[in-house]
Amino acid sequence: ASPWPVTREAVRARYKELAKRHHPDANGGDRSAEERLKTINLAYATLRARLPAAEGQPRAAAGA
Repeated sequence: ASPWPVTREAVRARYKELAKRHHPDANGGDRSAEERLKTINLAYATLRARLPAAEGQPRAAAGA
């Protein structure tokens, strides 16, 4: 069993939801939305690199 209480699939689904909500194009080009999206992207990349891959799938490379 994974020590992580969340799956990569759940993280990906939440990332897509947050990215869509905070994308600058969805917020009239708001600069603060752009900064939020950068933070969301960084958090997602960090989690992807650390979460175990599903059985039979390779782990994501750092920065992928």
